[in-house]
Amino acid sequence: MAHGAYLSVTAQKQGKIKGPVTLPGRKDTIQVFGGFHEIISPRDMSSGLPTGQRMHKPLTLIKDIDCSSPLLLNSLVTNENLKEVVLQLWSQDRGGRDAAFYTITLINANISAYKLLLSYDGSPESARHPEREELTFTYQKISWTWEHGAISASDDWEVRI
Repeated sequence: MAHGAYLSVTAQKQGKIKGPVTLPGRKDTIQVFGGFHEIISPRDMSSGLPTGQRMHKPLTLIKDIDCSSPLLLNSLVTNENLKEVVLQLWSQDRGGRDAAFYTITLINANISAYKLLLSYDGSPESARHPEREELTFTYQKISWTWEHGAISASDDWEVRI
């Protein structure tokens, strides 16, 4: 059972962008509530063989508006390089302790898009939903790590395969 996703961002000029999370092992991170990412390998329809370079689409994440929001927006509007963006997925280990089980790391990233997500319709239900935002990241390099056994893979756009 997943126990959430947490984001750490280290910017070129601003340094570590702190979030509001206070949980052990996740202090000063940013809680993430959703997102999506896509990588495409163009293929010939009849043979299934590759027809071109893989294409990384941006990584998009949804988070609450919090103390990190103005700093992340500053990174967007100043086109600040993000040296490292780390998204960790957490669950309980066999001993019942919370532990990161999967990590996605972006190197030389940028925030390429921002959306404010509000859903007020006057109903009591909509009042319970926090104000959220959607951040979209582009990057030079990405790595994926399964923490149990340190199984990992990576891709760098500057490296031709």
